[in-house]
Amino acid sequence: KNYGVCQKIVPGGTPDHVRALHVYANSKNSFRKKFNDLVQIKGANVTTYKDGFHFKSLYFFLMDSMRLLK
Repeated sequence: KNYGVCQKIVPGGTPDHVRALHVYANSKNSFRKKFNDLVQIKGANVTTYKDGFHFKSLYFFLMDSMRLLK
């Protein structure tokens, strides 16, 4: 895909980084609240994260985007 455009938005990023930011930023408030609540609840320990958190890819690319933008 067009990595040049993605790297302008997120230096060192991939289309998945930009896609994750787009999904989160353009989602409804109800989804963002549910996602944020699940991050706090299911991210509390490895077992609940591994077995009960179903947004691992989205969370990874959002957090990695923040790291790259830092």
